[in-house]
Amino acid sequence: MNTSNCLGKHIATHTGFSKGMRNNAELYVGQLIKTISSGIKGIDQLVQRYGVCLNNNENQLSDNTFQKSLILYGQDQRLDYVNLPPCMYMIIAGADAEKKFVIHRLYLPYKNGVRFSTYLLNNDGDVIESVCYQRNSKYLHAFKVIRKHIVMASYSAETEAA
Repeated sequence: MNTSNCLGKHIATHTGFSKGMRNNAELYVGQLIKTISSGIKGIDQLVQRYGVCLNNNENQLSDNTFQKSLILYGQDQRLDYVNLPPCMYMIIAGADAEKKFVIHRLYLPYKNGVRFSTYLLNNDGDVIESVCYQRNSKYLHAFKVIRKHIVMASYSAETEAA
């Protein structure tokens, strides 16, 4: 799936935000983050090119060189083969079998596809756990910026639904 499919299916023409919040809300229409300023030009270009698609529908998961998404349920049998950080593994393994989680992984293709970060989202799109694999302070800052945008996207979706 590419970002144009994700964007095309989920664009809303009206956001239910007040005038003060409308500019921030329009960044997250359709759960797709298209622009950030992380401080690392390569990551900013990847987000601009691919976007960060946060949909949790089985037929609209992201899968490109920058990001991959996977849906797991509590106590899922595939959990042993996904290679998750221990904190995420424990959360999913201890959850009820009906509880749905989305694993969203970001990669750095310009560094030979090394993992950048992993986000564990619940069915509502809230970030439950996040892990950054890079130790450089610039990458940690970029990780926090992306996490902030994901949290804002979740908040936007909740506010729009209300």
